[in-house]
Amino acid sequence: MIKSLRRDKNEFKEKMSLENIDALSSLIKNEGRFYNSNHLTVYPLSMKPAYKLFQQMKPETALAIVQYLRDEQREVYKATIRSIATNRKLRPIIIQRKPASDQIDWILKNVRMRGSAEVATQMLQLWLLKAHTSLLNRFLDGLGVEHDETGAAEDLPDTLDPEKLEKTVKELLGDTDPEVVRIYLHIFQGQKSGGWSELTDLIEKTPELQFAAEAEAEPA
Repeated sequence: MIKSLRRDKNEFKEKMSLENIDALSSLIKNEGRFYNSNHLTVYPLSMKPAYKLFQQMKPETALAIVQYLRDEQREVYKATIRSIATNRKLRPIIIQRKPASDQIDWILKNVRMRGSAEVATQMLQLWLLKAHTSLLNRFLDGLGVEHDETGAAEDLPDTLDPEKLEKTVKELLGDTDPEVVRIYLHIFQGQKSGGWSELTDLIEKTPELQFAAEAEAEPA
């Protein structure tokens, strides 16, 4: 789905050190790649950026995502702490010395904020690629998009077949946690500036694919 996680560094140099965000991006690219063109994403109203997904997903889902990274993708977990700490002008060692449960709580509070948008996106991308590979493969298969065994596609179409899209998503909702499907589709939308209109229409008419609006989290 995503070929590269590289972004225009100028967009983020005031949010976090380039050294840390580059390190996190490199680690994630080594573990799996979403398709991604070099663009500044424009979000339609029905499409949520990653930090808002963390705000609006179930608390147990958010906890499971960070716990998965700590247990299964340890280097990415540590790079996430470094990136967020640098963004907050903190020494990473201060967070690293905390008990694991406190580290996780701190990460969750921070990835719900706009300033951690890039880190939140990378966390969700990796979690989907590694923990939900089958979902990615089934979705792309249903749309007729070529991909490798990890769910990574070299090219994505400019438009999506509405009938194939609706049929595939309906099947996924039938045997997969709807929250995981919701998160995936919103992250997938981020791979094209403005998203795909066909997917926007499907999200807008399908309650299972929508997140309720919540206020933005306050700094932790």
